[in-house]
Amino acid sequence: FWRDSLDKIFAGVSPQQPVALALAHAIQEQELHQQQNGGAGDSEMSLIWFKRMITEREQNLSDPQFMTLGQMETYCENTFGSLLYLQLESVGVKSLEADHAASHMAKAMGIATMLRAFPFHMHQNRMIIPAEITAK
Repeated sequence: FWRDSLDKIFAGVSPQQPVALALAHAIQEQELHQQQNGGAGDSEMSLIWFKRMITEREQNLSDPQFMTLGQMETYCENTFGSLLYLQLESVGVKSLEADHAASHMAKAMGIATMLRAFPFHMHQNRMIIPAEITAK
C-alpha cells in the first residue's frame, strides 16, 4: 500500500487517504518554497528515504532476532535514520556533518527505543537484544 501511495504522491496524484493527503501537501509546500527561493522545484523530500524505511520494516516483519549489534544498528539507521534525513532535507540542510550526526543519533534513538520496549517484546515472546550479546 505505502509503496504504491508514495509512487502516486511523487507523481502528483495522491490517494484519497488522510495520511497520504497530508504527506502530499507537505511535499507540495516544500516544492513551492523551493521555487520561491530560486530552487529547481524538485522535491527535497527524497522518495528513497521513504522506501528505505518501508523496506527495512518489511524485512523485520518476520521478527527475526538480530544476530549482531551491527544488524541492529543497520535496522536503526534505515528506519530512524531515514526519518532524520527526511527532516534535514525538508529544511534544506545538505551537509555531510549533519548526515553523520543524524546517523549516530538514529542508532542511539533506535536502540534506546528498543530497550524501552523490551518488556512489551518479552510479553510477545520476542527477543530484541542481539544474539551475540545474549550469548555472553
